Amino acid sequence: MSMLSPVFGTGILVSMVGVLAVSLGVMLAAEALPEPRTVAEQVFVRLDEARREAGAPEWERRAELDRLAVLAAEEVASAGGRGLDHAIEDLLEESGVRGVTRVVPLVQSLRGYDRPAETAVGRWKRYRQAWNDVVDPEFDAIGVGEAHAPDRTLVLVAVLVEDVPHFDPAVLELELEREVNEFRIRHRLVPLKHAETLAEVARGHSRDMVARDYFEHDSPEGRDVADRVLAAGVSYRKVGENLARIEGTKSPVSKAIEGWMHSRSHRANLVTPEFEQGGVGVAIDADGVIYFTQVYLDPPEKKRKE
Repeated sequence: MSMLSPVFGTGILVSMVGVLAVSLGVMLAAEALPEPRTVAEQVFVRLDEARREAGAPEWERRAELDRLAVLAAEEVASAGGRGLDHAIEDLLEESGVRGVTRVVPLVQSLRGYDRPAETAVGRWKRYRQAWNDVVDPEFDAIGVGEAHAPDRTLVLVAVLVEDVPHFDPAVLELELEREVNEFRIRHRLVPLKHAETLAEVARGHSRDMVARDYFEHDSPEGRDVADRVLAAGVSYRKVGENLARIEGTKSPVSKAIEGWMHSRSHRANLVTPEFEQGGVGVAIDADGVIYFTQVYLDPPEKKRKE
């Protein structure tokens, strides 16, 4: 809080009047400073205050999400306030917004309200799920937009998004290797011994799938895991490969292994007792989609029990 310094002088009355005049001038200037906000801006301020009061982490307001919110509001307005014709995920993609795990739109159509921002936020607050989303600490960013229908209905849209977590491929490789071995141990199988050459083969395939936008065991040229292993100078008695493409989750490794356990061919690789070596390779595309490759190998030189 700013304070005026005491006025010293011989004219006490004059000085007090001067102080009063200055104080009044400051008050009048303060009243004139704020620019009239748009309704969308008022909505953002109220939602932001509610989120902070709930102790949720601060979210980021993004221009790209504001534009998305305006597009959604315009669509609702053109439909007479009945709601979105398209899924918000479709609008998200059309707007070129990437790297989002979850998106939730909050929509209100209002007409004839003197305080529309307050009314919209009050309505959302009465809907438990909507308000839970507002104060959900998992949401990272927000965009707010408005549009007017021909009948003067005001449509307000707030778009809440949760960003794709930033994963380190090397960390994911170690985590998947560890969880696969824990799975094998639970099934009374020998854990796979890490083979860096196999890991390089796996990384090469994951990176190739990202670079050329495909998801197959065979490359576009028709090379399979056996070809890739032999090209790396590794011989084998038996070789196998599991693939997974995971997005929209904070536990991609668990999701990948869960999918493998529910697939007959993938599970067979996980529980094949002859496999003794393994290597994991991970690559992540620009949209945060994670490509997992694990190569399994039965080496030719091992001694078999009689």
